[in-house]
Amino acid sequence: MLLTKIALFSCLLVLSTFADFSPLKHKTCDHKGTILSVTAENFEALKEGTKTVAKFKVGQKPKIRIEFTAHSNSETMKNQIKAKIEDNLLDFPQPGRNACKFGVQCPVVAGQSQTFEQEIEIQDNQKGYNNIPVRWEIVNDKGEAEVCIIFLAKVV
Repeated sequence: MLLTKIALFSCLLVLSTFADFSPLKHKTCDHKGTILSVTAENFEALKEGTKTVAKFKVGQKPKIRIEFTAHSNSETMKNQIKAKIEDNLLDFPQPGRNACKFGVQCPVVAGQSQTFEQEIEIQDNQKGYNNIPVRWEIVNDKGEAEVCIIFLAKVV
């Protein structure tokens, strides 16, 4: 009986770890790898007309999880986030660009599944961004995007 309760508690604990992640509506851009899933936590998906927008709140730290299969071998991987503000593509602040420190197993082997997971802080100076395209890439050591997604974001 005790073992059954422990097993049930362990299962619930594991499920609660993944329960907060929801699919993040996105489009893909030019990339070499295979994107398996894109999920995030600490955001709200808003339907605005025909578009879905990811709403983030100042002070929160949403986390994005991208599962993918790499197309090429690579010693390292880096991630880059850019936001299109007016007509400018600007670097989005992030805690680090080395994707190997955010779950990607380096060196990367072609055909091997990878999980990238990074938390970003939504800062006060980003408040008021409305329906801005965010471009998130994971790039191999040849400079090729293994992952490239674009999603709309709103900061309140």
